[in-house]
Formats: sequence, C-alpha cells, structure tokens
Amino acid sequence: MAQRYEPFAFALYDPGWMVSTVMSITEDGGLDLRDQLQNDPSQAADQTSLGKNGEWYPLHEFIMPVVALAAIPLALAVQNRFQAGSPEPGGSTPQSSGRLG
Repeated sequence: MAQRYEPFAFALYDPGWMVSTVMSITEDGGLDLRDQLQNDPSQAADQTSLGKNGEWYPLHEFIMPVVALAAIPLALAVQNRFQAGSPEPGGSTPQSSGRLG
C-alpha cells in the first residue's frame, strides 16, 4: 500500500518529543508544545505534562534539545571554517598569494 508523504512524521513518536521541543524553542521561544502538537490532546497523551497555566511541557528531560539547539552556531562555525579552507603547511593558500590555479 502506498502512503502519502508527511514531513516530520517521525516527530509524532518517541524520540519525536525532542524534535517537537527544539521546534517549540526555535518557533515559539519556549517549551510549551501546544502549537507543535496542534492543540490535539491525543498527540500529547504520554509525552507531555500539564503546566500551571495549561501549558504542555515535554515530560522527558528537555536539556538535550536545549544543548542541541545551542550547538547549532558552533556547528555552523566549524562548517564555515572547513569550507573556507585552511592554509597549506609552510605557505599560504593560492587565493591569498595571488596565484591562479
């Protein structure tokens, strides 16, 4: 049977709570998962706990998504460093020496 593709469908299952938490932090600036779970209690069943003001917080530890989110700038900096290239040992890169090729 053919199924219709749904992006981020894995986010509906464990460890999808981690993806939902990262999405909540980046999109909403907080840990309330109501938006990410479309305010559908059936999607929040065993993955959330109810906050004092009705928020849906991740039931599992939320430190890993926070650490993953904080690591993004570091990963981008490292990626940019390697894409820019590093000088050859004992000399400069061809771009900085003015030589072509």
